[in-house]
Amino acid sequence: MNNDRPAIASWLPDETAYSLACRQHVLAGSISCSATCAQVFGHARRGSAHDLPCNLDRFALYGGNRLGSAEDAAIDHTILPYYLVFQDLPVRRAAVHLTHGDDAGALKARLGIPSSRFGAGHPLKACPACMSEDERAHGVAYWHRTHQFPGIWVCPTHQELLRVATTKWNGVDRFAFRLPRRDELSDGPLRTLGDDGRKTLARLANDTLAMLELSRNAPLNLARSGWAYRQALAERGAVRGKKQVCAAALSGLLVSHLDRFAGMEELASLPVDESALAASFLPLIRGRREVRHPLKHLLLIGALFPGWEAFEERYCSAAATESERQPATATGRCQPQHEPAGDPRKVIFLGMLQSGSASLSGAARIVGVTPTTAQAWAAAAGHICHRRPKSVKDDIRNRLISDLTAGGEKAKVALDCGVTLQTVTRMLRTEVGLHEAWVCARHELARQRARQQWLDAASQTGQATGVKALRQVQPATYTWLYRNDREWLQDWARRHGASTQRAGRRVDWAAQDKALAQAVVETMRSWKVEVPARQRLTLALLSANLPGLKKRLSKLHKLPLTRQAIQKALSRGGLSPDSFLPAHMAPAHSGRSALRQAPAHRSPRHPQHRRNESL
Repeated sequence: MNNDRPAIASWLPDETAYSLACRQHVLAGSISCSATCAQVFGHARRGSAHDLPCNLDRFALYGGNRLGSAEDAAIDHTILPYYLVFQDLPVRRAAVHLTHGDDAGALKARLGIPSSRFGAGHPLKACPACMSEDERAHGVAYWHRTHQFPGIWVCPTHQELLRVATTKWNGVDRFAFRLPRRDELSDGPLRTLGDDGRKTLARLANDTLAMLELSRNAPLNLARSGWAYRQALAERGAVRGKKQVCAAALSGLLVSHLDRFAGMEELASLPVDESALAASFLPLIRGRREVRHPLKHLLLIGALFPGWEAFEERYCSAAATESERQPATATGRCQPQHEPAGDPRKVIFLGMLQSGSASLSGAARIVGVTPTTAQAWAAAAGHICHRRPKSVKDDIRNRLISDLTAGGEKAKVALDCGVTLQTVTRMLRTEVGLHEAWVCARHELARQRARQQWLDAASQTGQATGVKALRQVQPATYTWLYRNDREWLQDWARRHGASTQRAGRRVDWAAQDKALAQAVVETMRSWKVEVPARQRLTLALLSANLPGLKKRLSKLHKLPLTRQAIQKALSRGGLSPDSFLPAHMAPAHSGRSALRQAPAHRSPRHPQHRRNESL
């Protein structure tokens, strides 16, 4: 580590870890980004990510404990807390631990970001008003963490549309350290948004920050949020019976809400078909464990509730409902039982118990709850309850604890120990740590059972059988493994030369080609109006002003109209028409490709043009 220059001693308000490294790069006067990365993160490249950087343990060491620990940097100065809103505590701890290592890809994969269909690139965003204020107050404009969260496109402070950086996040200068500059920021795809759309984006930004604040101390409960969604739909007459949601009514609400986000690249992957759109949101309403991306929940909240306060009130009142007292499911896991979050009696009871001003039974009488409820509250808070043996003697109690810790079925444990099922349930609720141990043991037993069923099916059908064939034989087992033990299933698939990826939706290439080609033409026209004629339009600038184009460059053989539009745009910008093509797609000199046949003006082979052809 280079110690020639002192580390920056303090954070700026709402600053990201990447922004601090950028400031160090500028203050050190270094011309090498790899040297700055090695100094700050201990490696020439690892740690340079602007959204979820790794090597934060070396970052904390670089700060000399003046910038806090690695965990402080991950929680307070990256966008990691956004993806931990609905994650369980073990996943939270594992995610923070991964930021200490050197593999940012593993962290994104663990959180399910690449498979969420909302994109894993996270464009760098900045507010011009914030930049001006930062320059006056701190002498430098820097990257604010609040602006970088997915779904936030309006500055919560100034209510201005955020501008997007033309580098870093889209692969251009991906290892560079750049502070925000006005000439390197683009209006992005939302510059033509109307007043109604801006208000919707402003509410989405406020809801995002409110959700982060609500989940600061504990993750949000999926079952509780699902109950809140169902109640809101029931008030609109979109629920039949107790839980059956009317897909047509749900799709109507979603379509009317999502239409306000026209041009938002993050939502381009949502289904266009109304029935498919409703089906993609139904798992959220059912409280399914695999749907944890906050942006999807925020979109549903925006469609169902008039404001965040209405959702939060409904969410906090959901603890006493049936959805919070779910028994063990077919997967072998059960949701923990929660008490009403806003019950003041629980706070008073725990305060008396902690101060020692009353015994457990005395505190229960004072607040007006049953001894069983008091024991459950105490156990959940970590207080050991001293019981007087009645029908459950010490030997039976020890056997109950042993059998439940091993993951035994409640009914079978009750029968073996000669007690009632109610006694077993009471034991689970009032013994400190027993319920969590029982849940983990049940899950482990279910995992072993599912793995063995999968291996038995594979041995019966033959070693050459792939995942697709076994899925037809054991559909329930495949579903359980895919949701709860995906790493093992993928490892088995790799060892057997198979794949666990689901078949994607059919892509309407013709429709995408037409829309993308039109977007290229409009971007080129805007460029000619807004930018001086002496500045040439390059592929990097075109991709920065048109999100979604870069990831389609490898599919240009399926997008002929887009290919021709890019060809014309770059030709008029002074580039060769072939310069934007990947090497493996460049037309042969002797062939009659569509690109050579397309009418386009070719600029002379000037050395400056050859440099641009590297794009």
